Amino acid sequence: MRSPAVALLVLTAGCLGPLVDDAPGSTSQVLPPGAVLPRVEDDPVLTAQVVANDGVDGTVPLWRGFADGAPIQYWDLGPSPTFAAPVFVLMRRTPSGLERVAHNTLVDTLPGDAAYTPYWSVYVVVVTDRYQGEIIPSVAALDDALTQGLIEAPAAQPVAVNCPIVGPGVALEAGAGQPPLPPTARFNVRGRTVAYFDLGMLPLTPGGGVPEVARYRLRREGGEPLSEPVRRVDMTGDGDVVDSNDVLAYRATDPMPSPLCRTIDVVVPATTGSIDTSGDDTQADLRAAEQLFAPGPVVGTVVSFQPTDAWHDCVVQQTPGGR
Repeated sequence: MRSPAVALLVLTAGCLGPLVDDAPGSTSQVLPPGAVLPRVEDDPVLTAQVVANDGVDGTVPLWRGFADGAPIQYWDLGPSPTFAAPVFVLMRRTPSGLERVAHNTLVDTLPGDAAYTPYWSVYVVVVTDRYQGEIIPSVAALDDALTQGLIEAPAAQPVAVNCPIVGPGVALEAGAGQPPLPPTARFNVRGRTVAYFDLGMLPLTPGGGVPEVARYRLRREGGEPLSEPVRRVDMTGDGDVVDSNDVLAYRATDPMPSPLCRTIDVVVPATTGSIDTSGDDTQADLRAAEQLFAPGPVVGTVVSFQPTDAWHDCVVQQTPGGR
């Protein structure tokens, strides 16, 4: 039988989970099979909290930059903590190994709570033979389920998932002529359900933190950042303001890249060719982190640099028109 960690990896990406219907129900104990929960979006106070603190509004644009020597497109989902919080996923043992249970995953915080983060450290909760489809509406209700013999004790896994909770009307720009991508999954949180984006798995540091990836934001000596989103100026003449010469220290071959990016301001020589001189958002002299730091600053290329205190949730798009 596969271990929980191995079984988790066959879930494809992140916090995937079948949905429960959205309707009023109890929030203080395990509920019978078929019970339905109210939605966070139906509570004006909680909705206002999420909208004010989820870091995004409307359709999140695809920003353009570079990584690993090639052009990339990525979503910046706003400021982010550097830690992960627990998420609990229900699974059952079968002859072929652990399989997902048709039940939402469970978290205990919302945007605006001090402990909220879009990154979730995975705990597998194995249901027992006594479990007959009961609904566990909250993390607190896991204790009731354990007491009733419906589940085994949660088991920590060595990975996390990037699943930011968002307010109503938020979607991801898909590009490639495709419509925006809405959130397609829901958490159970404190007796309600709430929408989130499933943006894949990520590693954890030995101490349980989220690894940091540098986002190098370039500017020439005496100039402004080579970034349309920052300057709100169409530098390439293509009619949008999403292009940049930002370079992410990201490798396309990494099977589990971290989305936690820290912006580092980098000054380069005034003669550096970039998207504004090429008139092409895919062409620039500097397109890889190793051209800037190897591992120290490259002499003649990096005039100066300054790490900032800006950590964001940056997710590189893997498939044009999709996620």
